[in-house]
Amino acid sequence: MRSALKDRFGRQHTYLRVSLTERCSLRCTYCMPLDGVALSPRPRLLTSDEILAVVEAVAEGGVTRVRLTGGEPLLRPDWEAVASAISSTPGIEDLAVTTNALALSRRGVARLVRAGVTSANVSLDTLVPSRFEALARRPAAGMHRAIGAIRLLAAIASRGAALRHAQSTGSPLPDPLPGDEGAFVDKLAREGRFRSVKINAVALRGHTEREAAPLAALARLYGVEVRFIEAMPFAGNDWAPEGAEPPASPSERQSPMMPMAELLAQLSEAFPEMEPHASGLAPPGQPAGSFDSHATARVWSLGSATSDAAAHAIEQAMAAAKPLAPICDGPAAGGRVGVIASMTAPFCGGCNRLRLTADGNLRACLFGSDEVALRDAIRTAAVSHHDEEQADDTAAAAASASRRAVLEAVREALAGKHAALGGHQDGESIAQASEAAGSDSRPMILIGG
Repeated sequence: MRSALKDRFGRQHTYLRVSLTERCSLRCTYCMPLDGVALSPRPRLLTSDEILAVVEAVAEGGVTRVRLTGGEPLLRPDWEAVASAISSTPGIEDLAVTTNALALSRRGVARLVRAGVTSANVSLDTLVPSRFEALARRPAAGMHRAIGAIRLLAAIASRGAALRHAQSTGSPLPDPLPGDEGAFVDKLAREGRFRSVKINAVALRGHTEREAAPLAALARLYGVEVRFIEAMPFAGNDWAPEGAEPPASPSERQSPMMPMAELLAQLSEAFPEMEPHASGLAPPGQPAGSFDSHATARVWSLGSATSDAAAHAIEQAMAAAKPLAPICDGPAAGGRVGVIASMTAPFCGGCNRLRLTADGNLRACLFGSDEVALRDAIRTAAVSHHDEEQADDTAAAAASASRRAVLEAVREALAGKHAALGGHQDGESIAQASEAAGSDSRPMILIGG
């Protein structure tokens, strides 16, 4: 019998984000400090067995969804084994990955799907090679690899949906896709449980104004969703554009965030048929036709129309990116755009998330500084169990002791969870707290995306 993981506001936590590594193959300005980060010594990082102990414990507490993050999660040497074990854990229904896709060649895509991953979010902030290099501080080959991975994963998701529909309705199976690439997609669609790919783009003032329409057009091309995420204040990104002079006072701080209202105004001009998508609308009990106030993203369908001005920008970006044609029709005709407005329209009232850092600390809120050391709880439980020398000193009994320790620590973290934004008022107060904490404040890459 599961015992729900609830905080003092009654929010049930069903979603665990696990950072597999602090390392990353990119150096994105909004995530990685210019001088890099001090990585934790290996003995301080969670082992694969310890990660699985946490997942098994929280699954007993009602967690049904796990997302692997980082750093770049696919840099961890044993990521495939960890993913496969998590996907097989009783109670876990969905396993997602957030990745920059540099490791997702065709072989990497196959490994991802066969490990039991059900969805992926691919980080991509631009379709222009020079802008990618300025933002990621790495060669533009990474941008092309990401676009190729999105194309392949979109086809696998679409093909899998078509196969499941035929099987559930008794309809004839779709004809095989042509060519070697088509055979590859068909094979993975049958072998795995992969269902969706989304594009993640951070909404940055002075940058996203040029990128929003082309990225939305790429989503429409492949029949997927692009999610624009409002930039957030973390240690090392200074909550100001790179190279800007330090503010004389907090009131003069330059926020790099492009807020949802500005982004939507621009997108609605570019795509005049844009309208709210059913996936983001409010459930019964909330005002009819409004967006779900508890949903992570507010989602719109793009439609087929494009303004003349946007069409020119899209044409230029596509010429630079050179995306290949879709392998098959996308699962969502026309594509979608979502906005995660963590700063201007936070969805804290329905938060169901827990975050596990690579060094084994649990955060109940992305914006709070409070952490509970799950790594220490697991290791202390293991030592205590061994020292007790019980007659039933078995691996199963040791695992049970670890799960109890994890659940106690998780409930401790939830007992201190704030109602919203880690107890802060807004993005500015989060930035000020991060600055005041100095070296004790984690940059985004050390929390886990």
